[in-house]
Amino acid sequence: MKKLLFALLISASFCVNAQSDGYKKLQRSLSAFSDNPSITVFVDTDYNFCATALSGFLQTEMGLSSKDFKYGLDEISESFVPKASKEDLNLKVTYDFDIKENIEGYVEADEIVIIKSVNITGSPKLIGDLFLSFWPGKPIIKKIGNQNIATKELLSDFISMKLLANGTGVITITKGGTNVNYETTYGINKEKLKD
Repeated sequence: MKKLLFALLISASFCVNAQSDGYKKLQRSLSAFSDNPSITVFVDTDYNFCATALSGFLQTEMGLSSKDFKYGLDEISESFVPKASKEDLNLKVTYDFDIKENIEGYVEADEIVIIKSVNITGSPKLIGDLFLSFWPGKPIIKKIGNQNIATKELLSDFISMKLLANGTGVITITKGGTNVNYETTYGINKEKLKD
């Protein structure tokens, strides 16, 4: 578990230099979808790959700073607030994950945190700005009951955004209808070769 925690806290610059060839290939493929250099996918990828990209975008492009970081047995959460604002704005990113052993991750580690889903909650302004600026494409708006839900898809990620009755904005990232085999297509999450 200590090795896993260490892998999660590796600096962003180290991650960029030590990333696997499969993740480099995936990043090049993602850059074809958007001008956003932080564009990433989440479901079925290494936490270090996607969290580094999202956190960097929130801090550099949206002017937020990390306020709180919590690591649990199957959940990681990080809270963000504006670096300067008169408004009471906040954003919390929660990653649900599985731990996999003996697979190739974004960085070399014995245990790799593979994301199952992501839940981002916070101030509607920040949620809306993130949804519209981070993921490419025009959203599809659906009415479910009395609620409007905006959705986008990127590879195998299904991204939905809605406003809760209490005024909180929510973005949920789950596995979508497009099935991308990351191991076959990009060479990530494949089993490590035994010595």
